[in-house]
Amino acid sequence: MKLNSVLFRSISLICILTLFSLTFQQVVQATEHVSDASQAMLDAQQDAEAADVTAWGWAGGLLGPMGILIATIYTPTPPINRMIGKSSEYVAIYTATYQQNVKGRQTRQAATGCAGATLVYVLFYLMADSSSN
Repeated sequence: MKLNSVLFRSISLICILTLFSLTFQQVVQATEHVSDASQAMLDAQQDAEAADVTAWGWAGGLLGPMGILIATIYTPTPPINRMIGKSSEYVAIYTATYQQNVKGRQTRQAATGCAGATLVYVLFYLMADSSSN
């Protein structure tokens, strides 16, 4: 009778440990999944801030509203070297985040250029109008 009790306890213990081990592995995998996604977003945001969008200011200044429209439509290409050896999920999240952030920055830069050029045109018009009177 005592043998059955020991055997039952041993089997129960093995089952419980196996169950906890599987649950722990799932938690670790989920954590890696979340950290991979958050790392992709963080990397993309940092790279998007470092991207040069100065030309979009000139485009907005020279082309006016058309420059803003082009900046809104154009989708930037993320740097390929940041995605080498990464998972497909990392690449997808990185690409989407990078494009969204850079597109926003380039549109704001084009709008700033357009506003600056408009201000300059208005000032020249007012100066020319005041000198003709």
